Amino acid sequence: MMKLLKLCCVLFLKLSCLDGFVPSHSTKCQSLSCSSVENVEPSANQIEELWRRPKRELLKVGKNGITSKHVRSLSELIKHHSVIRIKVNLIEPSIEDMNKMADELVGEDMVVVGVRPSSRLILIAHSSIFNGKGLK
Repeated sequence: MMKLLKLCCVLFLKLSCLDGFVPSHSTKCQSLSCSSVENVEPSANQIEELWRRPKRELLKVGKNGITSKHVRSLSELIKHHSVIRIKVNLIEPSIEDMNKMADELVGEDMVVVGVRPSSRLILIAHSSIFNGKGLK
């Protein structure tokens, strides 16, 4: 479990420079020593590959925000799809809004790959997509 947490932290820190993604809990991750995790940082090309995997958005969040229905739907979707793209139907959402929504959506065995406020997208992957050597 600790190895998975370290993997997630390394991934979040790596993504912090992409499209303005700033994880709301990055200070927690920075305090961990991730040196024992072997070469788990995905490259920019691998991240782009993850963004291209889903053909379309499988979940949409409306102006009322995240509900328990969204969380349940995502939990079911993640069982069948390794990567899920989520569309946020807000007019010009801020980075903070997108990160907050991503944090509310993720559950057990899920990782936020990134957010793209300019296109109003959140990308969430099943944690099993990452192995000790990077992406599967």
